[in-house]
Amino acid sequence: MKKITLLISAVFILVLLLISPVLINAQAQFKVSDLSISPPYIAADAANGNVNISVKVANTGTEAGTYKLELKINDQPEVTKDITLESGKEQTVVIPVTRQDPGEYSVAVGELNGVFNVGPKGLEIKNLIIDPTEAIPNQKIVISTTVQNTLSDEPIKYDSLKLFINGKVENQESISLDANESKTISYTVNETDTGNYMVQVGPKTGSFTVKASFFSSLDWWMWAAIGIIVIAIIVMGALIIILPKKKKAKTAKAPPGRATRMPPQATPVQPVPVQPMQGQRMPPPRFPQQQTPPYPGYQAQTPGPQPQAPGAQPPHGQVPPRAVPPYPETQQPGQPPAPQQ
Repeated sequence: MKKITLLISAVFILVLLLISPVLINAQAQFKVSDLSISPPYIAADAANGNVNISVKVANTGTEAGTYKLELKINDQPEVTKDITLESGKEQTVVIPVTRQDPGEYSVAVGELNGVFNVGPKGLEIKNLIIDPTEAIPNQKIVISTTVQNTLSDEPIKYDSLKLFINGKVENQESISLDANESKTISYTVNETDTGNYMVQVGPKTGSFTVKASFFSSLDWWMWAAIGIIVIAIIVMGALIIILPKKKKAKTAKAPPGRATRMPPQATPVQPVPVQPMQGQRMPPPRFPQQQTPPYPGYQAQTPGPQPQAPGAQPPHGQVPPRAVPPYPETQQPGQPPAPQQ
């Protein structure tokens, strides 16, 4: 009997465990998300001192239900609203809040938290400069703004001029301005994730974009292909430089046991003597013209023979020409030599 009772109890507990999620999901369940505070900064003397605080409420259960939304400012209840939603529905709830006293105010809706600031009277924020507006991950981005004290009779001191990135506090600066004084305040940020970023300093807004660099966007197989191409270029360059040097060294150095091959030497050409033909005379030999006198007192004769009277003597210091017998004609065999003239 005890065994049967224990078995029935175990089965009953198991059934409860199996159907409990169904019973729980049969009720309405709510999720609060996307807290937004706009603007996160207002001036104390602004004509419209409202700050709009919005959240998104969704019913993730299987039944319709009502959610009690409570907004707290500086941990004090500010507004309470009842939100009724059908199963699977969602709604964006906007709650305006007004503050005139300078300072920082914390905001809490459920488990979501944020802040907004009220600037001192007379503080004017003139511009917002973002440099660069397009960057790569981890690149330094400088955000600057000009602030001025519009009061002419008293200084301004403000300890929390905040920089908001996508609605969250990224940085803050303390400022102190004399009457009618202006200054430039700069913030430096760097983001690691790609995407668009909204920037706000006081009432001024802007944006910048972070894009992936060319090299960081390459896949591993692209890096492998680039590495192979680089190695191939290096090898080809080395071959182009080394191979011509090896050929020159091989040509200059003869192999052992073999004589070095010398280029052929030119053979001098010997002149061939010319023999006169039968019945012809040999022309008189031509001697090169002498550039210097052969002996002291020599005077060159005028071209051509000069007629001389028989028995006449040549002028003083002049050598009489010597008669040169003509070349004998070719003597035929068996004939006497020709008489001389």
